[in-house]
Amino acid sequence: MNESTIRPLGIRKDYVNYVAIGLGLWLATFYIALIFDIDNTNLATTNGLWRTPEVRNWELGTGRLEDSGAVFYYPVYGLLSRLIPNAIVSYGVHGDVVTFRKIALLNAAFGGLACAVVFLLALRLTQSIGAALVVFLAHASSGFVLLNSVNSEMVITAYAFFVCTTALFFEYVFNRRVAFLMGSAAFASLMVFFQWTLMIPCLAAIVVGQALLLAGRDRSTRHMVAFWVAFVCLILVAQLLLHFTNGAAWGWSPIEILYPAKAHPSGWLGFRWNKAVSAAIGTGNYFAGGYNIFDSPSAFGSPQILTKMIISWIYLAVTLGACVVTLARSSATKLRVFASYGIMVFLIGELEHLYSQPQDPQSQLEPMFVTVIGLSLLMRALSLTQSGMRRRLAFIAPMVVFVVNGIVNIEAMYASQGYDSRSVDAVRKLKELFPPAGTTIVSQGFEGWNTWLFVEVFDGNPSEYFARNISLASTFTNNPGISAEAAAELTKHQIENALAGGKRVVASALWTQTDRDFVNSLGTLTSNKSARVYDAALRSDFRPGPMIDTPVGQFVELHSLKSPTP
Repeated sequence: MNESTIRPLGIRKDYVNYVAIGLGLWLATFYIALIFDIDNTNLATTNGLWRTPEVRNWELGTGRLEDSGAVFYYPVYGLLSRLIPNAIVSYGVHGDVVTFRKIALLNAAFGGLACAVVFLLALRLTQSIGAALVVFLAHASSGFVLLNSVNSEMVITAYAFFVCTTALFFEYVFNRRVAFLMGSAAFASLMVFFQWTLMIPCLAAIVVGQALLLAGRDRSTRHMVAFWVAFVCLILVAQLLLHFTNGAAWGWSPIEILYPAKAHPSGWLGFRWNKAVSAAIGTGNYFAGGYNIFDSPSAFGSPQILTKMIISWIYLAVTLGACVVTLARSSATKLRVFASYGIMVFLIGELEHLYSQPQDPQSQLEPMFVTVIGLSLLMRALSLTQSGMRRRLAFIAPMVVFVVNGIVNIEAMYASQGYDSRSVDAVRKLKELFPPAGTTIVSQGFEGWNTWLFVEVFDGNPSEYFARNISLASTFTNNPGISAEAAAELTKHQIENALAGGKRVVASALWTQTDRDFVNSLGTLTSNKSARVYDAALRSDFRPGPMIDTPVGQFVELHSLKSPTP
């Protein structure tokens, strides 16, 4: 099979598309079953829970557009949540808010869509159902794909649109039908409106693909202008719709949608050498493991986690290597475009997230798509070089490996089975121990129970929550470039104001940890040296009382050194 004999599969009403639809529906159903059984829609991250109040506002018809980096996400998910009765997701222990479980169910559907399109994309290149099934299983069972398809994080929808953008772009590359290019532009614009961060790697990869086609003297590259015109026009049309349907969008220009306010410099953002370690942890958990680990000692100090990361790195090296070899040695322009796309998505995606939080499961979902492309190239080579029994074994062996990897990843998820129900119960007890009216809580800020406190106890009201909670990490996230000494003074001032106001101040971090553990917890926000100065300054400013055991861990009451010993 050479390049010229690869026939278009595209969007045709034949058995191939029915196979893809069936796989997508089966997988979405499987993901949904996991959601109900695991009872933890906040696997590895509570970001989705943190955003739940905004989605719920749209579900109740009171939402406003407030995030130009995810314009469509909140209204669309809010409206779709109305279609899911509360009774369906009112299992286990729960409060009045169950929207986060509806978000997870919707994510399962988009996860199934992404994997179904991956199957079609792999089939497009390999022309083998068996080879495409291998790629489908590898993708569907990968740790971060599984994770984002069964939790309440927001990235899987935009990721599904990214996969659709990619598949339609390559369908155009193979058969030169401009309709596919227009479809690709449409999904690219949807991707931007659901999660803008996926835009940069995707569009950069398309630009490189166009350059390779142009270098190959492919006259049809003139059609590529249509992609960019369609993409920009769709952004402008959507902006006009927002302008006339919601007052909150009045001040947003297309530039603010393509470069939203949350992308501006903050304590979350910035290049630091230790983020390279975080990127290694993120790529090491994409395929096997699926953990969201903030500090390197936890990742590299556990033999079990390290083993899984090594497996993921090997998988990345093999698939990325396949792309590099194809780009360097293949004489087929179309295959080189395919390989370059994967390489660019990986390189630009990793660079983009080195600026943010590279260990985060949602940060690695798009860059690690290179594994899908690289595996497709490998399976294509196997399809061409093997036949008969050898070919079947070449398909069956990796299928078994990927199914086993999926089972191991799911088993790790079951370790936190019932977390949602336990968390609701825990924060209710925390409310009894530390009544909000008379207590200020000091925490690191990243703890999962903190988000549950925000949703369940403070009903998703940010002003009420932040008035009674002091985050040791937010001093850095809210004040980019701040020195450790200045950060300590700001935090100290917050705590002293609470004490002066007659509040009982209890802490769940720093004073309840070793200095090493606390310093490591700030690894993606500031340097270790700065974190150590911050730690030492605060420890010396307050006197801790006896430890208090709670359902979410130990707390300690803080006293000012100026006040008498109680």
